[in-house]
Amino acid sequence: MKKRFIIYNWVFLGILVYFICLPLITPIMVKIMPDLWICPYQKYTGKECPFCGVTTDLYRLFRNPQMLGDIKNFKNLVSLIALVLGLLEFQYRIIILITVKKIKRIKGIFITDIIIHILLISIFFSLAIYFWNK
Repeated sequence: MKKRFIIYNWVFLGILVYFICLPLITPIMVKIMPDLWICPYQKYTGKECPFCGVTTDLYRLFRNPQMLGDIKNFKNLVSLIALVLGLLEFQYRIIILITVKKIKRIKGIFITDIIIHILLISIFFSLAIYFWNK
């Protein structure tokens, strides 16, 4: 069970690194594959989805960290929520991987971890829908 939990944490950490790097690789991918690298929801409906602008906001934030000073700089408030949750998640996964050898009751932590993250993802998507077009 401990080995499975370690693999689970590394996979989750890899996904987080991908999402952290996504705003940095998006401008390149748009030039290489412009038809593929667009929001499918917006492509078919002509309307912005709840997540439209998140990648752009995070890219702008990486280029200009001072934009954190004013919330009006963000096109979509979900960007700020995603950033905070992503950074907290990244720290949590690193701490788990560092301390996993000392943990004795992995099964309980593994199940609790999954339940907490299902709740957090539900809250995140609920907030994204709430802030949609506001």
